[in-house]
Amino acid sequence: MRNYIDINDIYGELKMWQSSRKQNAVGVLVEAKEDELFFRNFFSNNTVFFKTDGFQKLFKVIEQINYNKDTGFIGITDADFRRIDDEKITFENVFMTDGHDIEMMIINSPVWNKVIDYHVDRTKLSIFEKSKKVN
Repeated sequence: MRNYIDINDIYGELKMWQSSRKQNAVGVLVEAKEDELFFRNFFSNNTVFFKTDGFQKLFKVIEQINYNKDTGFIGITDADFRRIDDEKITFENVFMTDGHDIEMMIINSPVWNKVIDYHVDRTKLSIFEKSKKVN
């Protein structure tokens, strides 16, 4: 069903929210539900997330927002291969993640070691690392 939602539907949802939003509230466009779950921890309760189902729609909606000079909206997109391809994001109100995707950001963070420490049997991990010649 979500594949039938286009940028006009998303932009319409943003405009309806904008007309009734609380003071200082921010609308954050993200690519997927998982992004909302991850980034929600970094924003205040006044923040409302809008899922766009991919970066192409996110960019198109942001383009519409900027064209109409709507304020109070930002976008967050995964880096994907943009850093490797040296692709620049030209929107001032779109932020690119540090990693390829949220999962890679987690694995490259100190949190990953805590997950491993909590869930992994050290003996089995050692056997696995030796078999893969890790370390």
